[in-house]
Amino acid sequence: MRRPKSETENSQFEIRNSKFLFIVPGDIQRQTGGSLYDRKLAESLTERGFCVELASVPDLPYFAGLLAGLVISPWLLFRIANTPHEVVLLDGWAHPTTLLFNLVFRLFAETRVVVIVHQIRWREMKAPARLICRMAETLMLRSAHLIVSVSGFIGGEVERLVGSHKQIVVARPGSVPLSNMISERGDRATTVLRLLFVGNCVHLKGLEHLIAAVGLLRDVELSLDLVGDVGIEPRYYDRLIKQVHALNLSDRVTFHGAIPHEDLGDFYSRADIFTFPSLYEGFGMVLTEAMHSGLPIVATRTGPISEILREGENALIVPLADSAALAESIRRLAGDAGLRRDFGRRSRELALLLPTWSQTCNDVCDQIELICQKTPGKKQSMKRTPTQSP
Repeated sequence: MRRPKSETENSQFEIRNSKFLFIVPGDIQRQTGGSLYDRKLAESLTERGFCVELASVPDLPYFAGLLAGLVISPWLLFRIANTPHEVVLLDGWAHPTTLLFNLVFRLFAETRVVVIVHQIRWREMKAPARLICRMAETLMLRSAHLIVSVSGFIGGEVERLVGSHKQIVVARPGSVPLSNMISERGDRATTVLRLLFVGNCVHLKGLEHLIAAVGLLRDVELSLDLVGDVGIEPRYYDRLIKQVHALNLSDRVTFHGAIPHEDLGDFYSRADIFTFPSLYEGFGMVLTEAMHSGLPIVATRTGPISEILREGENALIVPLADSAALAESIRRLAGDAGLRRDFGRRSRELALLLPTWSQTCNDVCDQIELICQKTPGKKQSMKRTPTQSP
């Protein structure tokens, strides 16, 4: 005779068969760290038995998103009313478009709201738009039952906006070696040092400072490969092209455009130094990829850098927007093959301590299951819980 299921087991069964609505900005298949995180989380939830439905909203400039939300939010509310969902997950980058939805939904619905925060958007704005953005972002975050941040740095930013009474969980992105990455990095026969940058061509990546640094290194035989989508901010890309021509760097700097993620391993394998001139980051998954590839790194001191890199062990870290400092650090690594080897070896060692995607997604899914078992609307207190880091 089969024993009857306990109340706990029945509750667990109901949770595992729950419907989730996952709201993401733009195409979830696009080549960004945030989209990769969202894909991995959706896959993990599905593997656990949840029914995950994706709702893609336009990824628009901030104030265009606020206006579009006047139309899109009623559509989302109708979708929820027509087909009830136990949990709504929201990629926080989409919040201008979903702000009205968040506010109305939190007031009148019992469905749990989980927000994934990859970056704090008001940080990229200028006054007076920054004040409006900060207010909107705070309202969105306060509508959540659970907030998942991708780094301790972002978790701290969130806590300053919403207070410590909110449930904030730190779940750093997972990390695995890319296909086609070399297993060992020996001395290269060529005398031309290859610098690599991976990331979309947008102003927050600080590429103008990296290009200027290459212009200061005319006495060093090197080339710079820039890999990432150049169509997101076309005016910024045009500025960079003009900068390259003005500095006569066309034979040293190459824009490769967007590359399928599975093909990036070849670029990491051919590189000698990984460069990361970013002005603001929520995490920086490309750094973990560079570490798995055994690359020495030159990076700016932004946000969560100290959670990923070890200064003086696998990376040289410089101030923001400082082309001279970038050039000096690149020159130091370029002139010392032994230091490059030591840094690269340490990068591989530290990469082994990073969380895997399975660990990251399990941490998030466990927290979602916990809030599913709690009474909606009831305030809970939780300390920020980080995943493993090097």
